[in-house]
Formats: sequence, C-alpha cells, structure tokens
Amino acid sequence: MYAAHDFRSWMRHSRAEQDLTQEALAERVGCSVETIRAFEAERRRPSRAMAERLADVLLLPSEQRAAFLRLARSFAEHAPATPPAPLPEAQLAAAPPPPLPRLAAPPTAFIGRDAELASVIERLRDPACRLLTIVGPGGIGKTRLAVQAALAWQSETNGEAAMVLLAQVGALEHVAPAIAEALGIALPPRLAPEAGLLHKLRDRSFLLILDNMEHLLDSAPLLSSIMRDAPGVRLLATSRERLRLSSEWVFELKGLSLPRHDTR
Repeated sequence: MYAAHDFRSWMRHSRAEQDLTQEALAERVGCSVETIRAFEAERRRPSRAMAERLADVLLLPSEQRAAFLRLARSFAEHAPATPPAPLPEAQLAAAPPPPLPRLAAPPTAFIGRDAELASVIERLRDPACRLLTIVGPGGIGKTRLAVQAALAWQSETNGEAAMVLLAQVGALEHVAPAIAEALGIALPPRLAPEAGLLHKLRDRSFLLILDNMEHLLDSAPLLSSIMRDAPGVRLLATSRERLRLSSEWVFELKGLSLPRHDTR
C-alpha cells in the first residue's frame, strides 16, 4: 500500500502505477494537461470534485481515498510563502490562450435520438442561439445528447467545445471556479472568481456544455454575464428545469418511443 506525505508524490506515483501520461490523465478526468502539471507541481489545488475524479481515475483503494482527498485539499497550505513574480500585464495580454481540453467521444454508439440530435444541431447553427437548454427528467439522456450535439457542432464548424460537470457543485460561489477548472483556466488572484472568469473568456470562442444545472438556477446571472462579456462563447446546458433567462432557448427531451409491432 502506497501513501505519501505530500500530494505531489502521491499523484505522480499513482499515475505511474496506472501507466498514465499527464496527457492521458488529463483526458480521463476532463481537464487540461496544464492543470495536471500544476497539480503535480503544487502550483494549484484541485477542487473537491476534481480530487474525487482523480481518485476515481487513479483507482485508489477505499482505505486510501480519504487521506488522498485530505492531502489534495490541504497541500496549498504548505506552499512556499513567496509566490513567483507575475508576468507583466502586456506579456500576459499577448500570450495566446491555451487550447481547451478535448471533448471526448463516448465509447458507445448513439442510438434512437437522431431526430432530437438534428433538432439540437439546427438550433446551435442559429447565431441568435447563445444559450440552449436541454430540459428533461433525470436519466432520460440529456447529457449524452448534449455531448453528441457538441461533437457534431465541433466537427461542422472546426470550433472548440468543452464540458463542465456541475452535479457535484453544491454552492453558487463554486460555479465560476468549476468552469475555470474544467477549461484549464487560472483565475487572476486579484479578482473575484466571477470577474476573473469573465476576464479570461471575453476573447474566447467556443461551445460550453453546462451539465446538470437544475440545482444551480440562481447562477443564471453569471450565464447572462458570460453572454454579455464573451460574445464568442455559446452555452449548451442540461437541466431538469428551465433556467428562466430571457435569452434562453429550450429543447424539451421526451422519452424514447417504443417501436410499433405489427399484430396482424
């Protein structure tokens, strides 16, 4: 049984045990390679949800999981007191944004929702559609439809698409950091998370999937701000309820219809 006294060593050892490169680990947990490198260099602290995903992907035994999560959330307390000198603002502005984490295609075939997929893609093609919410009960296939539509949109437009998993985000103040983490964005320390996120997104152009928004309906003002301040960012949400924004387009996903049998 392996257990390190620092998060960096534990993460590197566990990744080596699973024969994963930093790139492969980033793809499996749904973040950028730079985020993994920052974790392993102890320059960034993972959120609770990200630490949970890391523990899952690294196949940590149950008896080690609690200690791993505790280290993941506490290592920043022992970071060096003197941070590296920040880059000049002009140099920061000139640096190109990092590529988004690749949206992975599901391993199984997409069956039975061709009409719904075509309808969602048609809405995404409309420049007036900045926020599209796929609404339906739990387990009906909203997430899978959103991913398939984003992959098709990505292929059709040669654009970028990314996904934020919000099911484990329990508080409104954690929404902006969760989006930044999923996109591999380091938020400016001098700004509030929402302001920092808007600052980072304002010149970007991509499709962002916001998965499981139903318990975060009060975060709608942040989505409005993204659409206002980042005109190149389009939002594709999944939710059991409408987000109740005036700019929202809604696609209601129904259950699959049963095939008709000839009883003659």
